[in-house]
Amino acid sequence: MPKKVSFFVDGFNLYHSVCDALDRNLIRHGKWLDLSGLCTHCLHLFGHNAILQDIFYFSAFAYHTKDPAAPKRHDQLIQAFQTMGIKTVLGRFKKKQIKCRAKCKQTGWGYEEKETDVNIAVHLIEELTNKTCDIAVIVSGDTDLSAAIKVAKRMFPSQLIACAFPYGRSKGRSELKNLCHRYFNIEPDAYERFCLPDQITLLDGYVVKKPPMW
Repeated sequence: MPKKVSFFVDGFNLYHSVCDALDRNLIRHGKWLDLSGLCTHCLHLFGHNAILQDIFYFSAFAYHTKDPAAPKRHDQLIQAFQTMGIKTVLGRFKKKQIKCRAKCKQTGWGYEEKETDVNIAVHLIEELTNKTCDIAVIVSGDTDLSAAIKVAKRMFPSQLIACAFPYGRSKGRSELKNLCHRYFNIEPDAYERFCLPDQITLLDGYVVKKPPMW
């Protein structure tokens, strides 16, 4: 019997991993990522009978950034994902007051991504409840997902929970490694190897092009 594998991708955790690899000159490009190709490539880790069931991509538009074109580029990537059958779940950024951790102790305003962790947890439990997948792969190194993994393992002991750690996002790796059934690392060269075509025709016939800097 085939093993159905679904991926739950923490979008910004993966994006910052790509940025880390670019900043360290480990790759030349990688933001125009072929997420479907990357996930499909990982299937062999779960046996010869593993098949791709679904990819869920969780993210939010960063309208607060200094680059006003950033949300548009992100939206083009998401539309490309959707054309390939990737299911997108969007959260939001919330403005919040933050305190400097240095000696100055001054306060200022910043933005925090909201709802992504909850969205991942909810969809993980929903997919396991509906038995749409035999293996759930969480693509993130964020320990905020620890509680969701604990509950999923307790409620669904017959289904496998795995973690895929994006390069450089290792802050919570030790904790998550001890929680999930299986784990593996995503190396920087994978980002460069799995890139979308320079032009993609969307479902409505509109053509989007790879941003020059990506």
